[in-house]
Formats: sequence, C-alpha cells, structure tokens
Amino acid sequence: MTDKPSIALFPIPGGRTTVQYFNGTKEMDFAWQLMVQEESPQDTAAIMWAIYGALTDENLVLDSTDDSFEFNYMTPNQPELEGEKNNMTVWSLSGTANLTI
Repeated sequence: MTDKPSIALFPIPGGRTTVQYFNGTKEMDFAWQLMVQEESPQDTAAIMWAIYGALTDENLVLDSTDDSFEFNYMTPNQPELEGEKNNMTVWSLSGTANLTI
C-alpha cells in the first residue's frame, strides 16, 4: 500500500494442497489478501463490496494465459473495515483461491 488511494493484492501464508493425483497434478488453496484505501469512506466501501460481489459470483472464471493452472473456485471471507491510514479509509478482504496445477 502507498500513501495514495490504491488497491493491493498480496499472497499470504496459509495455502495448502487439498488433493494430489497419481499423475502429480494437485489441487491447491492459495491464500490471499486484498486491501483498498481511498479518501472517501463511501467510495472505499463501495469499491470493496463490488469486489466482494464479483469474487462470490458462482459463475466467476479466471483463465490462465499460459495454461499453468485451472481455476476451480474462490472462497472470500467477509470484507473488514481496518480503519484509517494517512486520512484514508482502509478495508481488507482475504480468502483462498482453489487452483489445479
């Protein structure tokens, strides 16, 4: 995060293999956290809830540009208001993405 309005996506510890197949293919949960900061509390909340809505859409599709993974599903937690930083409102959203690699 910078000292300006921004959105940042971070990988975080906590991922795990959920299924391992005989051919070496794995289904894995990758943990992530997304943070949004904006000067307007209303804009920050609207941005975060729009992102949350998109990530909880059961028709969500994420394609690999190099076929290195297959997206299975996303499990986001509820957004959380983190407070204020540098006169901006900060929200966070974390969860996991299940991928076959």
